[in-house]
Amino acid sequence: ALNEIYTDLSNAFKDYPISFGEIADKIAEISDGVESGVYGEKIATAVADVAFKLSTLKIDDEENQPFSEDRKLNKLGRLYVNEKASDDEKALYEAYNALLKAVEEAGSSETGVKGDMDGDGKTNVMDAVQLLKEIKAGKEFTAEEKAARDLNGDEKVNVMDAVEILKIIKAQG
Repeated sequence: ALNEIYTDLSNAFKDYPISFGEIADKIAEISDGVESGVYGEKIATAVADVAFKLSTLKIDDEENQPFSEDRKLNKLGRLYVNEKASDDEKALYEAYNALLKAVEEAGSSETGVKGDMDGDGKTNVMDAVQLLKEIKAGKEFTAEEKAARDLNGDEKVNVMDAVEILKIIKAQG
């Protein structure tokens, strides 16, 4: 019986993969990166698109309202994206996922090249060397710098991220 309840809950959450609060938090986090120069114009445009879609979202179903009566974001509200979802909900979901993908692909610089630590528009051994120098020097990274340098997604900046740069170079042929 417990397994059946777990399965039902798991299936229900597939229809609500992202909370509105998570979307707002990610927009704020990425916006900081745009302002500090970690991300370029493509990401800034994607952030603006998601923010606009979130702020103008129209939902017919009261159960899924993203805002409370006083218009503060309800962090418990979930984005409803199954076959019953409105076009506005689907558009927000698609824009949000496109933003996440763009940020992941953008890497660390305004050039939008993953692994480009020095901003020259390409990923090469010098980028790995620069990252290793920063790590050796014990540089304290801002949240944006850390996000841009954490290429393997383990929430740490270390030698393994320099190894990821080398993997990127190898994949480029």
